Amino acid sequence: MAGQVAPSTVQRRGLLLPTLAAVGAGFVAFQAWGYLTWAIDGGSTRFEVDATIPASIRHGVLLGEILMPLVALGWLGYVVRTVLRERSTTWPLALTVVWGLTYWQESLANVTGPRFAYNAHFADLGDWTTYLPFMADSGPGLPQPLMMEPAVFLGLLPLVSWTVSVAIRRLRDRTGWNPWLVAGVVYVCVLIVEFGAEMRSISQGVHAYPEVFGALSIRDGATDQFPLYENWLLGLMWFLPGLALFLLRDVARPSPSLVMAGVGALNIAFLLYNLVAFVWLPADTVAPVPAWLQP
Repeated sequence: MAGQVAPSTVQRRGLLLPTLAAVGAGFVAFQAWGYLTWAIDGGSTRFEVDATIPASIRHGVLLGEILMPLVALGWLGYVVRTVLRERSTTWPLALTVVWGLTYWQESLANVTGPRFAYNAHFADLGDWTTYLPFMADSGPGLPQPLMMEPAVFLGLLPLVSWTVSVAIRRLRDRTGWNPWLVAGVVYVCVLIVEFGAEMRSISQGVHAYPEVFGALSIRDGATDQFPLYENWLLGLMWFLPGLALFLLRDVARPSPSLVMAGVGALNIAFLLYNLVAFVWLPADTVAPVPAWLQP
């Protein structure tokens, strides 16, 4: 009959959530092994640099180590307030858990070579990539700025996703546009913000892309080269959890199984991003970078 959903379709939909939740649990176990063995070993070898850096670049490093923890504290304070008010798991908490359990993939950017580098003057204890199962030989690694990047994944990125969801909802309500058109507009805005943040960070010497696919990059061959596909793909990663929240917020509660399914879904998406940006696309353009930006 018209309007009825085929039983097979209902069954597939019913299997999607537990399947994604099981995948999410697998990702949690995978990263937990890496984190635990890395911590027991006292961290991996740090990249030591003797080069002095200009004061303006040192200020950029200090700003990242101060500003991002403040953003995270502000966001986490908001999360705690929502949990205390609702006395249950809330969507802000769900976003924070999902993003926090995706952070382990940050270091995968360099599994095939020095594609990405943070300023070596960030406080770090190396990275955990070689401690992950099956990842003993995984490129030069990507030492993690421990005062900045955990705060990015526990504060800034959940905040971005929450903002995306709120922006889609409010723009749809005020304009009456088709929700997918509104989502497209918000995605473009996310790309603009991500691009601006990348270019500012690169100009301040906070990070760099030493090796890129030149055909899809700007300033290719220069120290400040930037792969445009990073903007498109990372912007999509910022956007997708917010879009998912927009679609789910009125029809579901953030149950533990749904949160774990979100962990599975975002980890799959982020893994695809890493595979495309840092494995599949060839690194055919190498830029000269200063000593403090060599991974």
